[in-house]
Amino acid sequence: MRGLLLIVGCSVFFCTAMYSYLVAKKSLDRGYSDSRISARVNLSLALEQYFRRFESTLTSWSRNEHSRSDLISVVNKKTIPMTQATSDRLKKSAFELGSQLGFSDLLVVSCLYNKPTIMFSMFQKRLKASFPLSSQKALEVCSKQSAKRPGSVWFTDYFRDESWSERPVAFLGAPIFEEETPIGQLVFEIPIQEINRILTLDRKWKESGHGKSGETYLVGSDLIMRSDSRFVSEGREELFNSVRKLYGRSFGDELADKINRSGSTALILPVKTESAKLALQGKEGVITTADYRGIPVISAYAPITISGQRWAILSEIDSAEAFESITRLRYAFGGAALVILLSIVIIAHVGAQKVSYPVSKLTETVRRVQAGDYSVRLKPGEAFEKIEEFSHLVSGFNQMLDNIEISQRKILEELQKRRQLENEIVHISENEQLRIGQELHDGLLQQLLGILYFYRSLKPVGGRFDQLDRYISTAVEDVRKVAHELCVFQIISEGFVQSIEKMLKQMSALYSVAYSFQVDSNFSSIGETTGVAIYRILHEAFVNAAKHGHAKTVRVVLSEKKEIYVTVVDDGVGISDEAKESGGLGLRIMELRARSIGGTIQIERAEDRGTIVKLVITGDRQ
Repeated sequence: MRGLLLIVGCSVFFCTAMYSYLVAKKSLDRGYSDSRISARVNLSLALEQYFRRFESTLTSWSRNEHSRSDLISVVNKKTIPMTQATSDRLKKSAFELGSQLGFSDLLVVSCLYNKPTIMFSMFQKRLKASFPLSSQKALEVCSKQSAKRPGSVWFTDYFRDESWSERPVAFLGAPIFEEETPIGQLVFEIPIQEINRILTLDRKWKESGHGKSGETYLVGSDLIMRSDSRFVSEGREELFNSVRKLYGRSFGDELADKINRSGSTALILPVKTESAKLALQGKEGVITTADYRGIPVISAYAPITISGQRWAILSEIDSAEAFESITRLRYAFGGAALVILLSIVIIAHVGAQKVSYPVSKLTETVRRVQAGDYSVRLKPGEAFEKIEEFSHLVSGFNQMLDNIEISQRKILEELQKRRQLENEIVHISENEQLRIGQELHDGLLQQLLGILYFYRSLKPVGGRFDQLDRYISTAVEDVRKVAHELCVFQIISEGFVQSIEKMLKQMSALYSVAYSFQVDSNFSSIGETTGVAIYRILHEAFVNAAKHGHAKTVRVVLSEKKEIYVTVVDDGVGISDEAKESGGLGLRIMELRARSIGGTIQIERAEDRGTIVKLVITGDRQ
């Protein structure tokens, strides 16, 4: 009987301990995987928005008649002298844009001669210089087909040329047309420092939830870093030792010397890891693997494409840090095991009769723990008062449950922090758009209106004067539309339902897509944050239906009961299974916005044709 009691007691304890350990480990693993995915998605979004501002500016310049005239005169200044006013105007615009967008130089490159030649730069020493790429690549800039379409944008990967710049730079450009002939390129020089600032969150890794070892970085198609490693700033010698261990003393010393002299890993440090290779193959996911230092990490990976240039973006944290609490829990289990085993041995020797009832209470408690009730505890005065030694068992078992409960609480708190971080990023993004919209409205729009009124006050008459009047009026309307679209908070304040219907009318006119709008409430209880999120999701769903689904009609239904229901149905070709599984950036942003307001979003292909988007909001409506 005593031996049987000992075997049963040990078996129950070890099964419970192992089950609890595995549950805690799985929960923690899922939490850190979700946090890496969240960091990777959020920073991908920030990076793409950064480059999209450049693309928008390039497209605007290439389509604006006035700025295009200045650019043509710069490209042709060997045959047609450029006026001082044109030069001053370009320089002023270049330095103003540089302070706003963060580029380091604006170049106007002529493609009319034997080789691409710089005809305008913010720096005098670069004028008349050759384009800072190899001859073949420079000629491709002027000759490749993507650069021959009006409004097209091209992008070169980051490169290092110390005769041109001390730090790596990339070029983002668009063609300059004279009538229908491409004659040159308008080019932004983008420094790598801005990429590092976005990915490192101004080197505030710990404050942004990356812990002691978390980081996010880019990898090029050649499996070499395109941004800085966190460990250049924190633990440089440890990084160098890891590099020497991976690549051997000779090549490792060469890499360490280059990194130490430049103070950067960009375009120097190889990243031949499994997650980087999978991302460059167009895949995304989360795995545990060795990183570029040879250290095990939890790695969230995905491809990211900027104007046709594919990179891999990886968000990682050391496995040792991620599972530190699990290690402590394992030691706690070990200590508790020794106490409990000793207690069981003593109880078995005391007598089966005295032990049977306490064991039955222990078995009952274990079953409740296995059912997921970690709040249950053994009470020393209940069934154990006659056995003094059994108090050790009670103490050890309760301590084990305390450790499990604490670990679960920490995991839930960590997940809550990640959710708060997502909400803060969405809020920051909206505020930044609002600021840009206000600057456009209060700055550029007012200047254009002043020019228009001044021009009309001159009372010019004639074909070209009327044409110039139309150009200025069109520019005023374009800037006003962009400013209003960015200032969604102000739009929502004018009335949520009215703002949605106004947006649908504008999108219908823009894409030539018919729409119907059904609403059963005035939504007076809805707040700014929820209203803006619904507005953005509806906007993205309409754009997807028109551009990707080729829909002819879009139906939008808003319903408010206990929850808010938003439904968008189109008659297009329908979302493909591949697009649904891969989850493009637009779909991921819609999901992020839905979660930020306590909602869920479902995107499905309709039975006959078209796509159905369903948003349900059950949380706070503020």
